[in-house]
Amino acid sequence: MADTIAREVGFKNHLALAEYMKDKGYRWNHQERCYQFKGTGTEEQEPGRLSSGNEDTQEFEEMLQHVLKSREQLDGNKNLPRYSLAGVRVAKTIQISNRLNQLLLNFTADKNINQREFFEIAVIEMMKKYGYGAEIKGLLG
Repeated sequence: MADTIAREVGFKNHLALAEYMKDKGYRWNHQERCYQFKGTGTEEQEPGRLSSGNEDTQEFEEMLQHVLKSREQLDGNKNLPRYSLAGVRVAKTIQISNRLNQLLLNFTADKNINQREFFEIAVIEMMKKYGYGAEIKGLLG
């Protein structure tokens, strides 16, 4: 049943749904057979039921509605280009505004990428867009 629910809301399988729930602060409680929000604090909130039984609780429906609303965001994650770059890594230090930095941190967390990947994607896409397409094509092979 978990695979069926996961596919209905746009996930590849129940493992992809589990990873999404983990990223959003929920953990599976084996005794309760449901996800519980852990967040950053120590208090647990009421569980959102995602069990294999026939429980049609309001919490279950709310959880599904939340996942369905997040579906567009999840689809956006799939559209991020990924590049595999050969060569030795070098350090770059930049200074950006604290507000832009916070957006960067939120974006990379939501898209499940690290900051290095973010900057590589941004630099490559910018260079391709503004006249260095041939050079980027040569870099990427």
